[in-house]
Amino acid sequence: ENMVPVWTKGKKAWFCIDIFEFPNKACELPVVWAPPTWDKKICELQGKRLCSDIEWNISCRGDPEGGPDRRYAYGDTLDLDACNTNKQRRTSPSCRVQDSKMAWDTCATETEPSGAYPKCRSRFGVFDQHGNVAEVMMRREGDKVLTQLKGSAWFYRDLAREPDKPVPET
Repeated sequence: ENMVPVWTKGKKAWFCIDIFEFPNKACELPVVWAPPTWDKKICELQGKRLCSDIEWNISCRGDPEGGPDRRYAYGDTLDLDACNTNKQRRTSPSCRVQDSKMAWDTCATETEPSGAYPKCRSRFGVFDQHGNVAEVMMRREGDKVLTQLKGSAWFYRDLAREPDKPVPET
């Protein structure tokens, strides 16, 4: 349920990806501050797995019709209003991120329900790859398999820039 097959031009689909952020349900708040080991285990308990960074990239920028890749899921130009990326990060002395439990207990998330931004959708139909919450995936580095965050969070405007431009000063 709520999964979509993904492929590259001229090839059959070789993986499926959730359409929404976990728990993969429209209009539900995504889970945040979970350690990658928990994310991996939750996927396994559902008969799934974390996607690779390559799979995430294809489902984000690829085109099921075989057109050119896009820079962002929604197009080639940065649009902070297309996704939940245009909120200012608030720093609070009460927010402590020493570990995921402390972050969960002390920090606000500023997230929106998955799918709340209709323009924030890839051509494969995957929502919120830019904005709302960063997502965990796997990547290879030599013989090691590591976890990595991909995408951007609701406070992306603090760091937002086109790839060939400098990071704005805050």
